[in-house]
Amino acid sequence: MIKTILRTTLLTSIFFPILVSAESILSTDVLAVLSSSTTQSVSSSTHATSTSTSSPQQILITCKQSAIEKRDTEISKAKNIYNDTMDASLTLRKDGEKDAVAVLDEDLKKKKMDTVVETYRDSVKNAQEILLDSRKNTWDSFVTELNLCKDEQDEISLESFTQDVDEKTSVDEKIKEAKVEKIELKKEIVKSKITTKKASTTQMKIEKKEVIEEKKEETKSIRETFLEKISTFRNFFWSR
Repeated sequence: MIKTILRTTLLTSIFFPILVSAESILSTDVLAVLSSSTTQSVSSSTHATSTSTSSPQQILITCKQSAIEKRDTEISKAKNIYNDTMDASLTLRKDGEKDAVAVLDEDLKKKKMDTVVETYRDSVKNAQEILLDSRKNTWDSFVTELNLCKDEQDEISLESFTQDVDEKTSVDEKIKEAKVEKIELKKEIVKSKITTKKASTTQMKIEKKEVIEEKKEETKSIRETFLEKISTFRNFFWSR
């Protein structure tokens, strides 16, 4: 029973920091996407007049701000749900163990205590899985929205660029330049999506590796504790 309680406590302390660190690393990756798209916005808009230059930029900034607001609001909701679930689980465990220790029959007491610990462990595991899935879905949606923001800004920038081309340039030249610009923009979008996907996959692998290492350390610690207790019992009986 002590071993089960220890394992549950260790799992709780392992997974929650991982979730926080994963969120931090993903934030760094997405900042690169934000910076890249903003730089390209400034570059493409230099072909337009002063009035049209600010318009695509402002649209892109507003779109990104909205995506950030939505992302962090969803993450906050998920964490609040996780905290509420953990509070409820701890209360149930506390009340269950208090009731169990009051039982006089040792077999029934052990059975009740094991049930309480098992229920708490399952509740913690489920809450952590829900939080992890929610965070991953939120970040995936955020990256998608950033790409949509850039698509919208690119279309506006392309229209401004086409309208402000020198009137002396022939129609064929303007069409050709617009096509080239659009192809380059699409290439940058594809490149950005691939980079973001690779970064997400790499981070998930790192998280998985860290969890495996933590579990190994947990198993090692439990084994050493168990051996230490066995040794203590042996010394006690032999000394007598």
